[in-house]
Amino acid sequence: MEKRKFLSVFSIMVVLLALTVVGTTSCGNRVKRAEVEKNVKMLNKRCPITMDGVGQLTRVTVEDDDVVFSYLFTYPLELSVLKQNSQLLMENILACMSFDKNGQQIVSDIAEAGMGMKVVYTVSGDNDSFSVRANNDELKKAISEPMTPRKALDLQIKIAKLQLPQQIDEVTTQTDTYIEGNYFYYVYTINEQYGEINPSQEDLDQIKEEIKQRLHHPAMKSVLNLIVKNDLGLCMRYIGERPRKEINIEFAVDELRVIR
Repeated sequence: MEKRKFLSVFSIMVVLLALTVVGTTSCGNRVKRAEVEKNVKMLNKRCPITMDGVGQLTRVTVEDDDVVFSYLFTYPLELSVLKQNSQLLMENILACMSFDKNGQQIVSDIAEAGMGMKVVYTVSGDNDSFSVRANNDELKKAISEPMTPRKALDLQIKIAKLQLPQQIDEVTTQTDTYIEGNYFYYVYTINEQYGEINPSQEDLDQIKEEIKQRLHHPAMKSVLNLIVKNDLGLCMRYIGERPRKEINIEFAVDELRVIR
């Protein structure tokens, strides 16, 4: 289980981890434009900010009436699908921020300053880029009409499905993610040319412990919080191709509360 296995759900919004530092300089709920611009300059001086092997926040600026966050993915990523669903992506970004205290403050500060917000995405080694934007009215709406935890989690699933199937390595491919019953599922198919799915109980316990350690990764924090807010557990489902076999590595919601 590698970090990249989680990227299909979280990479496009992991910029939230960097955004939180802006909120720490807020002077209150009614921050004027000059104060927002001052905070932007302070954050920009700290760039580039490495994002746990996922990418970098490379620049934060004010352009016209927008606060602009420039984000560089440092691993190969196909941007075309995300470009075609830019509105869904921005909804997802705002949803993530709405469940983070500092994220809420950022959106509030920018909205009260009469400004909008833009995120520009670029892939390392590629000249291609695209941006998503929320104008001032959209930011105010995000504040006045907060998203429910279930809708926010459903948005993340939609974003993930846009990028599936995703090859993780020569053995593993992520093929689906969904909610079923009381669990949030990540589904992987296993190429059994490299070995059958026939683990012992000892093997399963070891696999679960390895996954548990990776769930402590900072990039997992926002989705784990959402899963718990929806009172769901987490299940990693591995499916063999010939013949069809599957194993489920489950974490009950109480286990996730401890992990997060």
